[in-house]
Amino acid sequence: MGHAAWTIQRFVRGTFARRERQQRARAKQERLESGAALAVQRAYRIVLAMKRVAKRKREILATQIEAKKQAERDKVAKMRALQREKKKAAAAAAAKRRQEKQTIEEAERKRRGY
Repeated sequence: MGHAAWTIQRFVRGTFARRERQQRARAKQERLESGAALAVQRAYRIVLAMKRVAKRKREILATQIEAKKQAERDKVAKMRALQREKKKAAAAAAAKRRQEKQTIEEAERKRRGY
């Protein structure tokens, strides 16, 4: 093989080697960027998931608190209704006693002749 063939062969091999190095460097850079993008994406998804979980917890707590408040309101309403019934019964008993007292007084007046 002549000197010219060796020169051409060295040039071609150098060109191919340079292309191969550049291609490997690009592939490495893409892998790094892709890995970084995946890491950022994963971290962002984790943040969003944590926000969803926190929101769900807040909703659950809000419904539990609302249920407790409603139970308390129902209890208070029941107590008020019982108190109203007691007042009505007491008023009816007082009216009955008053009526009995009036009938006794009327009977006493009639007996005495007023």
